[in-house]
Formats: sequence, C-alpha cells, structure tokens
Amino acid sequence: MRFFDVCIVPYLNTREMTTIVPTKINEYLAAGKAIVSTNLTTVSDFNAKYQVLSTSIPSAADFLRSIETQLKVAHDPALKKKRREVAARADWEMQIEAMSRLIEEHLPGQPND
Repeated sequence: MRFFDVCIVPYLNTREMTTIVPTKINEYLAAGKAIVSTNLTTVSDFNAKYQVLSTSIPSAADFLRSIETQLKVAHDPALKKKRREVAARADWEMQIEAMSRLIEEHLPGQPND
C-alpha cells in the first residue's frame, strides 16, 4: 500500500451489498491514502459526513475519472492529515469502547433501568 497513490474499493452496488462496510477504507485512511469507491450506501453516508474520499457510480469511465481526480490531490499534506484524523475516530479500540458502552446501557439491572 505504501506505493499506492490512490486506493480503490470497486464493489458492485447490488442489493446484497447495501449494508456492507468495507473495512479497507479505514485502513487506507489511516495510511493517509486517497480513495475511490463505488457509491455503496454505507460509503456514501460515511463520505457525506467526513468528505475524505471519492465515490463513483459503478461504470469504468466514471471510476477512472474519479481516480484521475484523486491523483491530483493524493499527496496533499492537509488532506493526508484529515484522512488520518478520520481514521483515528474509528480505530478498533474506540469501536470496542463504543460497543461496550451500548451493551452496558442496555443490560438489565444497570442504573439506566
């Protein structure tokens, strides 16, 4: 991955893929890499919040245009920093903490009951 300028997530946008969350995206962001993904619902929702990658309809021409656009900004230091900051919000330790809080909040006999 160190030698990649742009990382890709070329999943088909099918009914079966509507809930998939590609974990590669966070790995790519942690490396500060530019990303182009097909416009999966979860990826588009994530990107609407953070604006750190490019989404494309699943057509070869559009996907290539998106890659070419990302190549122009792939090594921008400010964007690399932003990508890494977004990835840090979703590291596994933070995910486990968030899940643990949710479980604790919903266990019977807890102060919230």
